[in-house]
Formats: sequence, structure tokens, C-alpha cells
Amino acid sequence: MPPKSSSVLSSLLKRKGPPFSSNSDVPIAGNQARPQRETKNVALQKKVWMSDAPKATKRALESEPNRNSKAAKKAKPNGKANASVIQKSVVPDDSDDDENCNTDIEDESEGGRGLGKDPASDEELDEEEDEYCIKDSEVLAEKAISTNRTSEAAKAKRTWSSHKEPSDDDEDFAILPLVESGNISDSPSSVLDLSMLPDEGEDNDEGQLPKKSTKTSARDSKYQSEKPIMAPTSPFVRTKKMHGLKKSILASDDPNRGWAAESYLVYPDGSKMQRTISLRLQPKAIQDIVHEAILLASGLAIFEEAFPTSDQQLTQSFRSLISAAGSLNQPLISNRIEKDDIFSRHLTNYVTGRVGKLRITVKKAAVDVVASLYGLLQVPADDEEKSRKKFVKALLTKMNFVFPRNNLVDATSIRLNEPYRHPAIITVLHKVFFKGAKSYGQHFINTFTSSSSTDDMKEIPSAMLTLVIVGIFAALKEWEEGEDQREEQDFASATFADVVGLHNALLIDKIRDAKVGNGAGKYHTLMAHLYRDAKV
Repeated sequence: MPPKSSSVLSSLLKRKGPPFSSNSDVPIAGNQARPQRETKNVALQKKVWMSDAPKATKRALESEPNRNSKAAKKAKPNGKANASVIQKSVVPDDSDDDENCNTDIEDESEGGRGLGKDPASDEELDEEEDEYCIKDSEVLAEKAISTNRTSEAAKAKRTWSSHKEPSDDDEDFAILPLVESGNISDSPSSVLDLSMLPDEGEDNDEGQLPKKSTKTSARDSKYQSEKPIMAPTSPFVRTKKMHGLKKSILASDDPNRGWAAESYLVYPDGSKMQRTISLRLQPKAIQDIVHEAILLASGLAIFEEAFPTSDQQLTQSFRSLISAAGSLNQPLISNRIEKDDIFSRHLTNYVTGRVGKLRITVKKAAVDVVASLYGLLQVPADDEEKSRKKFVKALLTKMNFVFPRNNLVDATSIRLNEPYRHPAIITVLHKVFFKGAKSYGQHFINTFTSSSSTDDMKEIPSAMLTLVIVGIFAALKEWEEGEDQREEQDFASATFADVVGLHNALLIDKIRDAKVGNGAGKYHTLMAHLYRDAKV
């Protein structure tokens, strides 16, 4: 329902008041006397007229409060007994016959009907009041009927005017109150007929005339037929609008919306099948944080876990990004890394991928040295007993490649009491981690520690040694099928999980945690020796 129609209907419903009394200006009020006239003030000082009355309405209570209060004040000084004042409404019957004004007196005092001290004056007042009530009832009855007819006819006419023009037969149309046994019915329908009100769905306002139907002339029809028809919009304009709409949609879906400007990220271009971000397209602040995070994540791989699981790798990268942003005093970027999942996922994936290159660097360094330091080229390839294939396989068995030999091609010259002291291990450690001023060893020079409580000589961390051992194993594995049949081995493949297990069994179980002898001392001596030799 429109708001305007609703307000009109509400105002109409508010007009549905109680039945009107014989006094057309004031509705009947329960337990409230009819307004007294000035001529009766003297009589009320000695006697109070009371009778039953219909229920009260708010309108009567608000109409004459002052006059009633004045009458009450005048009654008290004369020493009259207190009584409840109720004025009976006079309603004429159909024959308009005169009837006496019957009154009853409800005396609240012990004196009963004798309210006054002078009986003669009471009788005179009774005769005067009876005559007044008869005349007053005739006048008020005629006034009530005429007033009701006038007001209800006006309402009905307004209701009819919003639907149709009244005919000659409707001139005297009026809504009269329903009279039952001399009393007006308490039903609102007896006073106000709502049958002609507009329906709930109608939108016509009160007093609004119906719309007149107009016919189209021949001249107007000819004008409409000759009116030019506009051609549809050109495809170029539609394409331009659609392009603008697409740009607005993309702008609303911008992942950078709501974040600090310095943390804006250039996301991968999906149209080019790009999956990772391009670091050179990013703001300088993000570039600096990513570079620092790569360095820190690589340090975690060296000092903490060389071959973590995928979840551990992402955790390491995430921790590195937070630390890098904090160290570079970028709290807004750090806040977005912690709270924006998409943003942090792109950065962590990039960092994780770059840390993976550390393993490639280790393997490349191992491939360059294994042929010479293990004497692979000294073994004749065409000799069945001393074939290169058989020789490489023997090196890979039981981690024999970690032990040095007096003769590179003589397996019987192996020194089993010097594990991890093969020259190939020292060389790869030096090339990857300690060569150059920008090497990891120089960056984390203060991170190296000692596991001994009596000797503070720094040690190679076990994770760093694990990287080198697996890198050398992968390089030797390529020679297992011969020089012409070498296959590129995936350094991060699950194939090397067994190698990591064998390495830990030897280094941790048999050396550091040995039950016989001073295992911890031997472990410290070994790792300190590797650090001293690789650093040179």
C-alpha cells in the first residue's frame, strides 16, 4: 500500500469515535456529568441531579473540565453532602413525545434524600427543574438529530464524491444513528457507515475526481504515425559501455581495496596463465620484504629443517615474511600479511619457490665436483669387473660416499673411522655456503653455535650437512647408468627420503647418540672440523 493511502486510511480509522450524546458537541462520558448551565448553579448548591449514563469517551473528558470543577467548588462551601454527580442523557423516541425528566438521587450521606435544611425551597426547586428538563429535552433532542444528520450526510457525500456523481435521489442521503428503545446503540456502525469507503488497494485520495478518458483524434494519430523511430544504439557504444561496466566490476573486486597503499600487490595476470607474482612489478617496499624473507627462509632451511613438508615450508615462509616486515619497519604490510589470506598466500608461495632453488644450487655444486673427487673418470667404462656402473653403485651403498679413501678407485682403501670427511663434502660446503662476502655463512655468521659445553668452537648445523649429503647423492645417482645415459634427478623428489633416513641414522644415532663412548664429544669434533675446513 502506498504511504499516502496508508496515512489517509489511518486518519479515517481515528475518526471512528464513540456514539454521540444528546448534546451533539460533546460525546457521552462515563461517570461524568453533562455540563451544567449557569441557571442551574444555584439549584445545585442544595441538590444534585444524578442518573445513569453511557460509557465515557476521551472527548467528553477533555471538553468541559473547568465547568465541572467550578460546580464542585460551589457545592462544598454550602456544606452539602458529597455525592457522585451523573447526568442522564435525554434521547427522544420515534414519536418525539414529551416525557418527564426522571431523576434519581444517590445520597452518600446518612441524611438520605434530605440534602437541604429548608424543605420548602427543595419543593420549589423540584418544580422548576422538572419544567426545565422537559423543555431542555425537546430542544436537545431536535438539535442532536439535526446535527447527526448534517455531519453524517457530509461524510457520506464525501465518500460518494470519490466514486461517482450523486444523483437527484441522493440529495437527502444521510447516515442516521440506530435508535433502539430510546438509546443510541454502542456499535460504531450505527453512527458511521463505512460501506462506501474505498478498498485497501485503491490509490484515490479523498475528494479526488476520477480520470476522464480521452479519445485520440485523427490528427494525433497521423502525427504519431509520422513520428520518426530512433535507431538502436551502435555496437561501438554498447561495447564501450560494457567495457566501462567491466572496469567498474573489476574495481569493486580489487583485492587491494581497503588496505594501505604501500601494501598494494600486483597480482598475477590470469589472461596470461600466470600463477605466481612478478617481483619486479611490485612496490619497492614489498620487493625489499620478499628479498629479506627469502634470505630468512633459506636460513631456516639451513639451521632448522633442510627437507620440511609442504606445510612446514609454508610455515617457514610465513614466519620469514613477518620477521622481514618487522625488521624493515613496515607494520602496515606486516598487518596485511597476517590478516589477508590471498595476499600472504601469493607471497609465501613466491618465497617457498625461491628457497627451493637453494637445493638446486647445492646439487649443481655437487655435480661439478663428484666426477673428479670420486675418481669416476678413472674407472674404465668398458671393463665389466671395474665398470663405472658397478663402481658408482658401490659408492651409493650403505653411505660409502661419505667416507674418504686412500685410493679413489680402490674400495678396500676406505677409512671408516672418518665419516663425513670426504673432500667432496668439504668442497660443496665451501662453494655453496661460505664462498664470497654475500654467502649464507657470512650473512649468518653469528648464528653458528657450539653444542659443547666445554668448547665454544662453532659447528656446521646438521641441516646444512643434510643438504650437502643429499646433493652429492643425487649427483652420483646420475652417473649410475653411465656417462652417456645420465638422467636428471629431481633434487626434491621423494626418492631421496631414504637417503635422509640413512644419513640421520649414521650422524645422529651412531655418532651423536652413541651408547658407547663420548658420542656428543665426537659429534662436536666432527661438526667443528667441517666448519673450520669449509670456511677457509
